[in-house]
Amino acid sequence: MIQYSLEVAICWSALYLIYICFLKRETFFGINRSYLITSLLLGLIIPLARMVDWSWQEQVVLAQPLEYISAGPAMIAIAIQPEAQLASAHQWQLVDCIMIIYFLGVLFMSSRLMRGMYKIYQLYAQGTKTKTADYTLVQTSEYHLPFSFLRYVFFSDEMRLNEELEQIMKHELTHIKSRHSYDVFFLELLHVLFWWNPLIHLYKQELRQVHEYLADAMVLEDTDKKIYGRILLGQSQSGIEIALTHQFFHSHLKQRITMMYRQQSKRPALVKYLLALPLIFGM
Repeated sequence: MIQYSLEVAICWSALYLIYICFLKRETFFGINRSYLITSLLLGLIIPLARMVDWSWQEQVVLAQPLEYISAGPAMIAIAIQPEAQLASAHQWQLVDCIMIIYFLGVLFMSSRLMRGMYKIYQLYAQGTKTKTADYTLVQTSEYHLPFSFLRYVFFSDEMRLNEELEQIMKHELTHIKSRHSYDVFFLELLHVLFWWNPLIHLYKQELRQVHEYLADAMVLEDTDKKIYGRILLGQSQSGIEIALTHQFFHSHLKQRITMMYRQQSKRPALVKYLLALPLIFGM
């Protein structure tokens, strides 16, 4: 278990480094989303594949060393305990402590995830639902930022968004149609299992950022950049954070506005994504 977790961390680190160094600044947002999700999956699979390969190797069982002593006409064999076996009790205690700490962390992160889901359920249960063909609008009395989860868009009656409503709604519908909530939920599950690994936080940050880039690009197809930028700036300083959701006024505001004005990447830049192939085969 410990060895597998460390090998997963190595794979994630190498693939994440390629993304940060070569791919993050490209405007191929859909491909970047696929790269991040695929990197996480490969990080889980490659160590397992390596372990399966080793299982096919012939296993040699070494006989326990014996010491012979004379007992009259007969020889009595006495097993010699290796040093590793003498220290096994101490090693077992250390591994046992590590596993206890790990499962306590899993329990804490699981409870945090459940609290986030329950918070969303409370807003849904208390809100006014308006169902359409593509989504369900949930209007709540509690103050919070607009956000989407699965096929639901949550709006607070306390927020005055009459002028910006069309752009915000289009932004959230992009999250719904692209099924970004499934990505977020997948990352949250990995966060529960690998809570000790800081790379999970980095992947979550990058994936949420890519999601926002995708939704912003969809809105900007028929909205002026200056108008949309003012909407982001005007509403970026308030609201609450709810787990498992996509919020319109999420963090990374500076990066989002910068990416809005970035020149579109050219097709030859797609070659950069091939840089990951030698690394994957090497691992």
